[in-house]
Amino acid sequence: MLDLKAQTEKLKTALGGRRTQASAEDPSVSEVVIRPRRGFAFGPHLSFSIDDSSIQMAAVSHIGLKKRILDIRKVYIPNDLTGRPDRANFIGEAIDEFHSEFGRRWARVSVTISGKETAFRTFFMPLLKKRELDSAVRFEAKKQVPFPLEDSAFDYRPVFKVLGGRQARYKIALHTSTRRLVEEQLELFRQKNIAISAVYLSQDVIGQLLTHLPNFDAEALSTVINITRNHSEISFYRGSNLEFFHISPVGSSLLAQQTDKGGFEGFAETLSTEIQTSLDYYAGQYPRGPADRILVYGDLAYSSELLERLNGYTGIEFERFPTELLDFVPEGKCRFAEVLPVCLPVLASAVCSARIANLLPAKDRLKQDKKKVDRLAQVALIILTLALVVGWALMKQNGAIEQNNLISLNRQVEAFKNSEAYHTYNVLKRQIANYQAYLEKTRKPPSYLNLNLKELSLLTPTTIRLFNLAYEPEKSSENFTIRGVVTSKEIPPEVLLAEYVEDLSGSPFFENVTLMKYVKRRVGDAFKIEFQIDMKGIV
Repeated sequence: MLDLKAQTEKLKTALGGRRTQASAEDPSVSEVVIRPRRGFAFGPHLSFSIDDSSIQMAAVSHIGLKKRILDIRKVYIPNDLTGRPDRANFIGEAIDEFHSEFGRRWARVSVTISGKETAFRTFFMPLLKKRELDSAVRFEAKKQVPFPLEDSAFDYRPVFKVLGGRQARYKIALHTSTRRLVEEQLELFRQKNIAISAVYLSQDVIGQLLTHLPNFDAEALSTVINITRNHSEISFYRGSNLEFFHISPVGSSLLAQQTDKGGFEGFAETLSTEIQTSLDYYAGQYPRGPADRILVYGDLAYSSELLERLNGYTGIEFERFPTELLDFVPEGKCRFAEVLPVCLPVLASAVCSARIANLLPAKDRLKQDKKKVDRLAQVALIILTLALVVGWALMKQNGAIEQNNLISLNRQVEAFKNSEAYHTYNVLKRQIANYQAYLEKTRKPPSYLNLNLKELSLLTPTTIRLFNLAYEPEKSSENFTIRGVVTSKEIPPEVLLAEYVEDLSGSPFFENVTLMKYVKRRVGDAFKIEFQIDMKGIV
């Protein structure tokens, strides 16, 4: 028998001072967690997970941030259903029954997938805009995905922003699956006219479930394992973000073939070897190494004998996933408590409100987006209708109040018209009217000289100084006479005077502008022109 515990310690010692390029710790480099956006969900959320041997189903009611488990169950597919049609009919009936019971109007339905036809990769990308980042990730995915990209369904999410070093970067988590696996799962629901909102990778959505455990830390390391019938899945997390997962061919079917106690011992040893291989690889890639305990979910989560033997072989503590500590599970009152660790993927998917990687095909996403818009339009129409009804009721109530006020005011006016005060008011009103008529007859016509002067001030440049203005309002022609002097060193004063005359002629306040006389003289190193202009003020 291999001494795996000693082998682990030896490997950790050898890796103690080594750092890979992808995980080297530089004090000048920091990683900022990019948390996925979370929405406020309302209504039931159904989740399904279908593999070769069973169907997992969960229904969770969402009211904002509050979640309540409606039902969760696991249905095993009989071994005698070897034909594909018989198997599909059995699965379809189970799905239809569950959806009929909990899939009320506007229910959201998701599917989780895992297995050998799924893959997960992480790599770094520059800080790009959304459209440019999409193209860059697609180009990188062609090199990273282990199967042809055109036959794949994939999605990604930036999980860390790396600051410092030569360039700020995103750490991208790429989730992918073969298109065949996704379409095979979706076809089971299309036959029942059930629309799927999302297809999640089981390992990814379980990471979001970790946030509901007490004392969750975004930098804490977690290791989770699921031992299925045909394989085992071990996943490593940093906070809620998946960092690496490995699928081993060792499954519980190997245990079913053993009947004696020695066979159980051999199964535990074989499984521990596979687990140790994953732990060693993770320790070599990530300098902080794996967590010191491994959480187990699935059918063997309650096998205390298996967990004890794995503890002995690896030196690491194995324990059942503590679903009873999740913040939405009522303490000591959950009737599904024993089923939760067995159906962890659908539980995680049904409570998930974060926007994580979604492997749903583009055509199905468009349909879901259209339905979402239709639902929002319906909600908006209902709200608008309620608002109009309430507004109409309030307006009708206000109208009745205003009508009563109007009647009351009319009565007060009639009472006022018959009073002595109203008679006195009419007498004063007539006197004021007579006074106003007298003032109108005696009022002098207004003078607009100030407007002409203001226009003249705005048109006169700094090189021209006016020293005399004569205004003769009785004249009907040239009633303005201005005298002034133009002084200039560089520009000929004749030019400035000509421009001044043109400006006055172009003004809507003056017309018939005529330069009557001017005299040019030399004063020191400059010339000046004394002038007289006659014009008519229109205003």
